[in-house]
Amino acid sequence: MNQFTFLKINYLINKLKKLIKINQTNIALCENLLLNDQKDYNYFKGLGWNSQQYKLQIKKEVDFSFGLLEMNLLIGFIIGDLIRIKKNLEYEILFLYIAKKYRKKGNATFLINSLLNNKIEQSISKIILEVASNNIAGNNFYKKNNFIQNGLRKNYYSFELKKIDALLYEKIINE
Repeated sequence: MNQFTFLKINYLINKLKKLIKINQTNIALCENLLLNDQKDYNYFKGLGWNSQQYKLQIKKEVDFSFGLLEMNLLIGFIIGDLIRIKKNLEYEILFLYIAKKYRKKGNATFLINSLLNNKIEQSISKIILEVASNNIAGNNFYKKNNFIQNGLRKNYYSFELKKIDALLYEKIINE
């Protein structure tokens, strides 16, 4: 396959992608997507993401969560809060997940870029998040997408009788 054909196929696939707002009626889709991979499901459940946590998140006034559909199939989601701090609008990523079959294809980056291209009253000035230090793929992803590690929470997570550090990241968009 030549470069032009690859780009054309990639363009067509991106045209088939669609964002949906995660709400009370479709939050179960996110949990069901995770259930397809028991290892991921158990990992995130160990970090506190259970059915009740999803429902509580979606009820929050600051919730700004989206699912990513490809050909009308949920392939990933981003759960987070849109927070106004003084005159700035910040987005805190609480949970970003792409189904294994759809990873390393630009889908997580697509979700983050969609946040920045979303038509809200004001541009997001900063994206912040924390990720477990043992989540190598997550840490590499954020670094690749120009997030800067700006903090550490020692022994923040309790998982399988172990304490795990949380790494804090931020990406400045507009100042």
